[in-house]
Amino acid sequence: MRTFLRTSSLCLFAVLALASLPVFAQTTAAPQLAGPAPSADKPTYKPTLTFDVASIRETVRGSQVNLGIINPPHKSTLTLDGLSLRQLLIMAYGPAPFQIAGGPDWADTKFFAVHANSDPSVDEKLAALPDDQARLEKQHMLQALLAGRFHMTVHWETREGSVYVMTVAKNGLKMQPAKLPVSADPNVAPTTPSTGVHAHGSRQGVEIQGERFPTRAIAQMLTDQLKTSVVDRTGDKGYYDFTLQFMRDDIRQYAAEDAYPELPVAAEEQLGLKLTPAKGPVDTLVIDHAEPLTEN
Repeated sequence: MRTFLRTSSLCLFAVLALASLPVFAQTTAAPQLAGPAPSADKPTYKPTLTFDVASIRETVRGSQVNLGIINPPHKSTLTLDGLSLRQLLIMAYGPAPFQIAGGPDWADTKFFAVHANSDPSVDEKLAALPDDQARLEKQHMLQALLAGRFHMTVHWETREGSVYVMTVAKNGLKMQPAKLPVSADPNVAPTTPSTGVHAHGSRQGVEIQGERFPTRAIAQMLTDQLKTSVVDRTGDKGYYDFTLQFMRDDIRQYAAEDAYPELPVAAEEQLGLKLTPAKGPVDTLVIDHAEPLTEN
């Protein structure tokens, strides 16, 4: 199985590109984690834009996972193909799959194609926004679309749960600093670089190749694979290229003799990132109500 996805969003890509890969068992006997909730550093910008023209239709996903995603943050264009309702909520709100509670029984078994855009004035507004604000606007636009077509209501709440605290291992980071594009105009502020991820599996386990990842995006990727929130406490602001090879518990019985190590071990040995189990607050998106798709 191979999945490829490229997007300028820092966290959503990791969840969706790897959503089809099963996750590890949760670690127990964890100490209490003090500190802010995972959402404490989210931007406070209040988005207001919506799509002018939008279509959602039910589609069929084949045996091969093939997610089609075109979502430039500074343009109103949005194309999503082969996503479940739960995956659409990941795109719209940003949680990992295990951070979504409730919802109808078809939230993971029906798949949808979304095509939406707005007039040029909206594109101009998006183009003028910083990356984080443009991303929040696009999320809000999708939130409004899903609420209307699925008659859906949701809310956030904080629940106590198991987490991993991610810190720099004692021997330092082992990832390669990414080569970032440099603007030819010194008066133009740098933008968030495009981030790429490749993933494939074999009898050795899973291999993930990341390009231009900040540590907060690595934490989100690890969150999805461990099915446990990973809190980035590295304090690092750089961008990195890396290759991460690890074995999943669910395929260990089919593993080759030279199988990769389990994920916490692999993260420390290959990336220089230590994962320490703890207890802490976990943001949870609760689906209060959702109905079958309303025809366009």
